[in-house]
Amino acid sequence: MELAYARSCRAPYETIVEAVEQIAAAHGFRISEKRDIQAMLAAKGFSIAPLTIFEVLPIGEGTEWSDLPEVIVRCRLHVAVIDDETHVGVLRPAALCDALLRSPVEDLIRDLDAAVVAFVDEIAAT
Repeated sequence: MELAYARSCRAPYETIVEAVEQIAAAHGFRISEKRDIQAMLAAKGFSIAPLTIFEVLPIGEGTEWSDLPEVIVRCRLHVAVIDDETHVGVLRPAALCDALLRSPVEDLIRDLDAAVVAFVDEIAAT
């Protein structure tokens, strides 16, 4: 399994960033952090293409998520401009589970993985 899942987008960068914020809850996520990496580096005198990294958590953080390491449950999603094209991608929870825990991927992680893939697919369709 690939570590990341990414799609190219038809819409401009700003529209895709807004789409992440607008549809997160519909896919069962809340945004815990948003980092505009381009702006952070520009403030230090470095110029890069637009890049925003979001950390999203499942809204249903009940007991089913409490036993899982936060490094896996906290999904990192990015919106970037690469070669003049907007891309959206996410680190796959199932791949992180496999790589970090060296244990079989359980149904709960598969469900989370499927949810972030569906989230990225809808964003890319914007």
